[in-house]
Amino acid sequence: MANIIIIEDDAGIRELVGVALADRYHVTTADSVKEGERLLTEKKYDLILLDVSLPDGDGFRLCAQIRNSTENRKTPVIFLTGRAEIPDKVHGFSVGGDDYLTKPFHIDELTARIEARLKATKLGSEETEHVKVGNLRLSYNSHSLWIAEGTNERTVDTTPIEFKLVAFFVRHPNHLYSRHDLIHEIWGDEAEISERSVDSHISNLRKKLSGSTHTIQSIHGRGYKFVKQ
Repeated sequence: MANIIIIEDDAGIRELVGVALADRYHVTTADSVKEGERLLTEKKYDLILLDVSLPDGDGFRLCAQIRNSTENRKTPVIFLTGRAEIPDKVHGFSVGGDDYLTKPFHIDELTARIEARLKATKLGSEETEHVKVGNLRLSYNSHSLWIAEGTNERTVDTTPIEFKLVAFFVRHPNHLYSRHDLIHEIWGDEAEISERSVDSHISNLRKKLSGSTHTIQSIHGRGYKFVKQ
């Protein structure tokens, strides 16, 4: 059974979700950022359900901390929140969230999203830990990227979304993807991300890939593909 932690201050939602998931997963609950932080340092979880508005802090900040940690850095995070505004959703993905579900939600939809994330994580864990393409080297476990320069390597500082993008392109070189394709693959169909936002992330990533043997090529009016320079 997968281990899931629910970090949510609403006792009713904790009980509802906990009972619904108990037959399929080992469920742990926390009602605050502090309690969530403590539990996350004590054990590795397979998935985190995280509220945004908690009594002692911000779920977005906790997600960013999780992405900078060692134990649960790659653990999928699904936000469960009443904050349905587009800027909140965009921010949730930018700090490393994998999915974003607004309240009220149906438990069947939540279960389906949990299963999808656990399956994707399992497939990812079966991949080679380190992948090299030209002078680029990626670590899927640590979400790290390096560019070789002669006999040395320099670390490329990427955001969670930028790493997802470059990892996706490395897996699918020379294949043209539209902006809509990338939104589906990187953010998910439920994310309300504009095509302009995709362009912005790609632009920033291309700058960081300066000096590499490969780049993300823009195909006017069609999208992007990962090619050797």
